[in-house]
Amino acid sequence: MTKTALVFMTATLTLSTTIPSLAQESRALRKPFYETETEHCTLKASNERSGGSLRLDIGRKDPDHTCAFTEAETVALFTRILDAHQQNNSGGSYTSLMLGSLSHYSWMQRYLMETARRDENWSQKTGRPIAGHENTYVNSILNRPEMIEVFNKAGAMHGYRFSGASCEKVFISDNGLPYDAFCWIEMTPGEPDQ
Repeated sequence: MTKTALVFMTATLTLSTTIPSLAQESRALRKPFYETETEHCTLKASNERSGGSLRLDIGRKDPDHTCAFTEAETVALFTRILDAHQQNNSGGSYTSLMLGSLSHYSWMQRYLMETARRDENWSQKTGRPIAGHENTYVNSILNRPEMIEVFNKAGAMHGYRFSGASCEKVFISDNGLPYDAFCWIEMTPGEPDQ
């Protein structure tokens, strides 16, 4: 075996053992504080102290069923998550809540698609906004007050004010509409509403 091949094999073995350990370290930095299941879904909320983020992971127990929550279910879910966070919090505050895939929030997904369908600033023919990037377009739609206020229904009694959604990796449907993205929402700590 040549010296170059030996160096390449050593580097490959080092990477193959390092990459999984980095993923394990990342999971270890998250502290789950809320876990529950529905008939078809698993839900786990955790905090990432180093990044100032709360994170919601939604998984499907059955690949034949989706995990999509209505507006009312979303408010109830986030109220339970923030209740659990408040009970288990050891101090500190957070600046964002990672929502994950927009497909888990049917009301948001429907609002986005219907708005784009009627919007003169979106071209279904090209599957892109008339001007700018699709991430910017989706953010502008999901940052409308009627969308953010839904999250504030859950946040207000816990002293958090949600201020804006941020999405990336927008998916476009076959009929040229944005329908999914990876999203998080900014939050600011304050005093709980009485």
